[in-house]
Amino acid sequence: MPNVLVIDDSPIDRILVEGILKRDSRMKTTVATNGLDGLAKMEATKQDVVITDLQMPEMDGLQLVTAIRLHYPHVPVVLITAHGSEDLAIRALEQGAASYVPKSQVAEKLLDSVDQVLDLAKSDRSYELLASCMQEANFRFDLANDGALLERLVELVQQISTCMGLCDVGGQVRLGMALEEALRMCLYRGNLELSEADMRQVQFHRGAAQPLVEERRRAPGVSDRKLLVAVQLSPAQGLIAIRHEGPPLNWLEDSSPEATAHDGLGDRSLILMKAFVDEVWLDPAGQQLELRIHGPRSNAPTN
Repeated sequence: MPNVLVIDDSPIDRILVEGILKRDSRMKTTVATNGLDGLAKMEATKQDVVITDLQMPEMDGLQLVTAIRLHYPHVPVVLITAHGSEDLAIRALEQGAASYVPKSQVAEKLLDSVDQVLDLAKSDRSYELLASCMQEANFRFDLANDGALLERLVELVQQISTCMGLCDVGGQVRLGMALEEALRMCLYRGNLELSEADMRQVQFHRGAAQPLVEERRRAPGVSDRKLLVAVQLSPAQGLIAIRHEGPPLNWLEDSSPEATAHDGLGDRSLILMKAFVDEVWLDPAGQQLELRIHGPRSNAPTN
């Protein structure tokens, strides 16, 4: 049963978020009225995920994320962003937050976002010792349009990257988030040609709107498309290239700050990718994107 800590200075918003979380009987919620209260609750009781407002007295969301990253690096933080807080949200993502949900979409997207970060925070340690000896890993995948395959690929990349030392345990969730968003964009927007409106119906980690996805997977001219993924990992750097076989995507469509944070789901994916990896390259032809990760060894002095 996941322990979820909700931090918000607004009693109405706390009740709203807690009510949404109670739709899932697995969630055990604790509430805090501000950042300092939240840190005290984390010290007293182990938490699996934190949901916090950005704008609070005494300690704002950015300061809170920094403190959690320092003292509780295993605990992912999900931000709830209000209109006008886009710059602060991006800074908080760069400081260590794992995801965000616009306040206007909390009812539809919060549970799925919590499930996503909880899934990405899981760690299968069975190959940890062996993987820590690995100096280089190169994989190429031709993936069918199956969301379950994406989840397994994300887990594989997370585990190898962490064991190699390419990223730390806290960075594992952020890398997983960036990769999952990139894969989703190429699979669902690219290969399956789902619209923004379609994507709003899909709760990937809760199975909602799967009939829509299945219908697109079986459609003539779509069912045989593949997702082509190349992965290169070492302790110094990582490169992940993802290519879809659908119509070209307009990566930067509707990319104003307001639309990015509050309307465009595809643009939200780009924000998360750019916040969580060192470089994002978008093919001008709209068919491929690349994620680059710089490990601690890439900055080490050479003799």
